[in-house]
Amino acid sequence: MYLTGPGLLHYQEADASEAMDELCLHLDIRRLEGRPEAGGEDWGESWERQEAHACVRQLEQLPPRPVPDNFKAMECFLTAYRAWHENQPGVMTVIKQAIVQILLRVARAYDAPPQPLLPSRDMKHYRYGLAVQFIQDNYMAPLTLEVVAERVQVSPRQLQRIFRERTGGTFSEYIESVRLSRICSELAESDLTMDQLAVRCGFSSSNYLHYVFKRKLGTTPMQYRLQHREQRHPQSQSR
Repeated sequence: MYLTGPGLLHYQEADASEAMDELCLHLDIRRLEGRPEAGGEDWGESWERQEAHACVRQLEQLPPRPVPDNFKAMECFLTAYRAWHENQPGVMTVIKQAIVQILLRVARAYDAPPQPLLPSRDMKHYRYGLAVQFIQDNYMAPLTLEVVAERVQVSPRQLQRIFRERTGGTFSEYIESVRLSRICSELAESDLTMDQLAVRCGFSSSNYLHYVFKRKLGTTPMQYRLQHREQRHPQSQSR
């Protein structure tokens, strides 16, 4: 998400084959004019006025750069839209509360510890990086294209296309390569059985692990283990 305003321009680039949808909220924040005899401050309790002023001051100081929606401000957009679209009871109150939550959550998002800057142009590169990091951290889980696509907030079809462009292969082939790389390390360094390695590295069974390993590397897991242990400990093998 990002803030904009007069004289501020944001540039975004959508995928050539998939449009970019955007949800925007325009706000004019004005000070309520109270009765002169009340000093112009006759709305709400004192603490409410103090919180409102503090939030507005913080919004006025926010930098013009995108940040991750860590506090789910966008969910409040949807709440307000549904209230209006469905003409829910108390629609104006619901919208008012949603807008207040949007402002508070936006302020919190910018007030959080500094995050890496989001990309200004190449969203494909950014999403590919997110997907790769998620796969590297969760390769042992039963990952699917749909699970990872939801995680990086892109359609499964677009994520598949990104992997083809970046790796020359499919999403499934990339996950297999990550898992096989881990399997190779475990074979050379541990005494885990094939069943244990399959579970530990995300394969459905030791038989499937054996099949994929032989197809990709041209040797069996046990042959790989023996070969690399001989290379690491030639003296102990010769005795």
